[in-house]
Amino acid sequence: DDARFSPVRKKAMLRRIGLRVTVALGAAQARKAIAQGGIDLVLSDLGMPGEDGIALYSWLGEAHPALAARTVFVTGDTLGARAQAFLRESGRPVIEKPFTPAALRAALAELAA
Repeated sequence: DDARFSPVRKKAMLRRIGLRVTVALGAAQARKAIAQGGIDLVLSDLGMPGEDGIALYSWLGEAHPALAARTVFVTGDTLGARAQAFLRESGRPVIEKPFTPAALRAALAELAA
């Protein structure tokens, strides 16, 4: 993430719209947080160093299918063919970085629909 959209700024934005937030800096930390419980939805960057959002989502589908269904992807990159195909097939909401509270609310509403 660039400085304009650091994890601290994302966390503050999410809290302002009423969400409790656990920040995980990568898929390994996300798995640990999920294993501890209390996670209701996942907001995942599609392009993370190491294990990407696609791999994390695959793990969620096997280990926590209900949470996989409550996943929103974030991307700031031009999407390659693999990512575009994955997003189309997964049917998960996607928001572009840097996102606004309104874009996040729309993605959350899509999950609730």
